[in-house]
Amino acid sequence: MSLSFHTNLFDRTVPPAYILTKANHDRMHVLSCTEKKYFFKFNAPDIIQFKSYMQMDNVKNPAYDSITEGQFIEVEELGRFILSSVKTEAKGQRLECKDCEAVGLETMLGQKYLKLFTVNMGTTESIDGVKFYNLSNPDKSLLHLVLEKCPDWTLGHIDTSLMTMERCFEVTRQDVYSFLTKDAAAAFQCVFLFDKFRSSAPVRVRHVLMSSMEEEISVV
Repeated sequence: MSLSFHTNLFDRTVPPAYILTKANHDRMHVLSCTEKKYFFKFNAPDIIQFKSYMQMDNVKNPAYDSITEGQFIEVEELGRFILSSVKTEAKGQRLECKDCEAVGLETMLGQKYLKLFTVNMGTTESIDGVKFYNLSNPDKSLLHLVLEKCPDWTLGHIDTSLMTMERCFEVTRQDVYSFLTKDAAAAFQCVFLFDKFRSSAPVRVRHVLMSSMEEEISVV
């Protein structure tokens, strides 16, 4: 179950700025780049793509050497992304550029794991009576239990039709991101939208919505 949109942000009258930052949000460079593209997806990481050239008006691009995999990109209106692929293309030194792709900050949830996580299975080790979202009793709330190891993430809007639903899960070891966007999304027929900005407000699961989508839809 996936929904994706593809748009070329560079075609806008005033395209959003791409800003290279450190992990602590300190800004390093406002990038001069072309071919900006944004792929918005449900239950899959958002992706941005762009190219940045070594030479600009016969002057070395000051940000060029700093554009490396693992760096953070902040895009106005969209959020923060992590550079996952940087490929150098060269047609002479003046035409050398870096072809870049970055994934949404939500992929960092893939670094946290659920281990021996059993819910509503009726066994000795199972946590039973767990609803999708139970604000009054977080110990019986699936979303709270899953995000226990992700203190930087909080919950935003939850579709009311989802809150009291119960499903069974038995996980030996699985990362939090794939559990939410695959197992939970399939079991509850919902989509997770992630807020990728991290400034004064914490990162959060922005929306959890019901969805009846059964196939991938692409809009170009």
